[in-house]
Amino acid sequence: MDAERAKEVTASQPANPFVEIDLYAVLMRRWHLIAIVTIGLLVIVALYSILTPPTYEATCRLLIQPTQSSVSRTEWDPLGLVATRSIGTQVELARSQSVLEEAAKRLGNGTEWQHLRSMLIVQPLKETDILVLTVRHGDPEFAAQAANQIAEAHLIRILEAVRSGAKAGREYVEEQLAQAAENVARSRAALAEFRARTGQVSLENPGSERLAQHLADLENTVINANAELAAAEAEAQRLETELSALGHSSRKLSLAKGNSPLLVNLRGELQKAEIEKAELLEEYTPNAPEVQAVEKRISAIREQITEALEQVVSGEVASDDPEAEQIRQKLVASQVQAEAARARILACRSALAAGRRRLEALPAQEAKMATLMQGLRQAETLFNQLSENYERYRLVEATNISGASIIDRAQVPTIPVWPKVKLNIVVGLLLGLLLGVGLAVLAEQLDVRLRSFEEIRAITGAPLLGVYPLVRGKPPLIQEAKTLSNEIDAWRNIKANILFVAGDKVPRSLVVTSCFPDEGKTTAAINLAITYAREAMSVVLVDADLRRPSLHTRFELARGPGLADVMVSTISLQDALHDTKIENLRLLTCGKPLFNPQAAMASTQMRTVISELQGMADMIIFDASPILGFMDAVLLGSNLDGAVLVVDEKIATRKALVEAIETLERAHLTLFGTIANRHRPRGLRDYYHPYYYARYRYYYHAEGAEEVAAEHNEST
Repeated sequence: MDAERAKEVTASQPANPFVEIDLYAVLMRRWHLIAIVTIGLLVIVALYSILTPPTYEATCRLLIQPTQSSVSRTEWDPLGLVATRSIGTQVELARSQSVLEEAAKRLGNGTEWQHLRSMLIVQPLKETDILVLTVRHGDPEFAAQAANQIAEAHLIRILEAVRSGAKAGREYVEEQLAQAAENVARSRAALAEFRARTGQVSLENPGSERLAQHLADLENTVINANAELAAAEAEAQRLETELSALGHSSRKLSLAKGNSPLLVNLRGELQKAEIEKAELLEEYTPNAPEVQAVEKRISAIREQITEALEQVVSGEVASDDPEAEQIRQKLVASQVQAEAARARILACRSALAAGRRRLEALPAQEAKMATLMQGLRQAETLFNQLSENYERYRLVEATNISGASIIDRAQVPTIPVWPKVKLNIVVGLLLGLLLGVGLAVLAEQLDVRLRSFEEIRAITGAPLLGVYPLVRGKPPLIQEAKTLSNEIDAWRNIKANILFVAGDKVPRSLVVTSCFPDEGKTTAAINLAITYAREAMSVVLVDADLRRPSLHTRFELARGPGLADVMVSTISLQDALHDTKIENLRLLTCGKPLFNPQAAMASTQMRTVISELQGMADMIIFDASPILGFMDAVLLGSNLDGAVLVVDEKIATRKALVEAIETLERAHLTLFGTIANRHRPRGLRDYYHPYYYARYRYYYHAEGAEEVAAEHNEST
């Protein structure tokens, strides 16, 4: 291994100002920032949790269900006047002004309904008919009272709606009932007048009487089917409106009613089955096996229609919306009910037409009497149905059945739902730590200073020759230090590392430089020269910093004659060398000022001086100007074996170090390595902490140490 190895090491790793972050090192360096941010956020969260008034939550549950099933309702309530509306409607009803005004009136104390609405949360329980009323307030007793009173007011509003619907239904049926009574009276009078005029009391042919009864039943079936069809279509329209309000469409279902071939075929089969049933009812009772078989077939066809409609509208409503899915299922059921009513109407009308043709074939007097008996039976049946519906409406109007009930009353809460002190503190701690670490990492990225040896090695790509720690109360130079001391060992390590990097070719000349002034390059050059001199080597220390020379001051010598005088041939090199107090160490000061120091460093005279010095000493060490801003050190170093770069962590920056390394690479200058000067130890993990030196301090003060030092001085 030779000096070219140092060039390879420098060039093999490109300068990189952005090094990977050592998170542990960042945490150790910035723990003050992290602690301040975390504690500050914890204090803010704690104050917020303590000063925020507690909020209590009271919950009441309502069960919303229809008053009657859909089938029975269409029989006696074809207009749907007393039906309890969907759960979505109930949510809006609970938040309505009328309900909240009633609740505020019950609560008293000047409570306003707008205030109740601001603290009320109404939510349906998914896939159920349960409505959850939640009230949040700072007073737990008021929260429970408000929730219960709103629930009571909601039940009252539902009951009022049911009673209002029942009243409207009763009044409507009452009008129809009076007209039906008149029809019964007219039919009876007409039949009595016919019997008195003709003397015929009954039909002579028993089949004619059955025919008349059958025709009357068919007429009533048509009336009921029309009412059922109207109710189903009204229900379907209402459900479509609710579905649209939720952001869904029933367009496919509407188109399916007329455009689906499958539905057209099923509708035809249903009509045929209804016609067959109507014909059988002329001869058999509804409980006859023949009629029951047709009923089963009709039920199977209705199930097929339901499946067909489900298939047509599949995907129309999102499966993750339970309320919309429930409305869609009810909508399909209403459409199926409407299809069945239409088929029943068509079948009964077909049977009526056939029956009337048979009736017309009877003798005139027989046909007339059969027609009158049919009209009377039809009028009596309608009157009886209206009477039953009237009684049902009147009963609902008079009772307190609303189709809704309170299943869980609100209890006075004992634990506030907000603020959650423990949770807030835990969240504040985690957020504080995350924010603190984030700010620490950000500060680390924005901080251009060098923070560790790893950064120096990563940026330069060169070995770290050694570290000269900052030790308070110690002299900056080792010329007055004892032969056995911590400081001398530090510089001996640096000298040894230079030899290791150089390999087989021992360097005889090098330049010591830095990125900026005041990084300690002059002190490093002096100490390195003293170290070589104490190893019984002839050393010449040259002050090549012609812009800001200082070696003559440090050694208490005159500035000239020196290097500049030798270069302009006013004095010989031998006469310009100054002896120092250090044995084997001579000094070549800067000499008189030069107009162009950079040209002097690249001149032939400088190369001549270097050549002569190599013949006069074992080691030549040059103290040159900083690299950034001046090319003096680079031009000088190109004629030497290599360079040593001194880095002060508090002065040099990442960017400056990158520029310095790039300058050395462009000049193909061999960089032996770097010296970290004035290093400040950071914790016991730092090997240059005084603790590690203190562990071996006994060596320098042990018995016999002074004799060893004296023998060493005599031998050197």
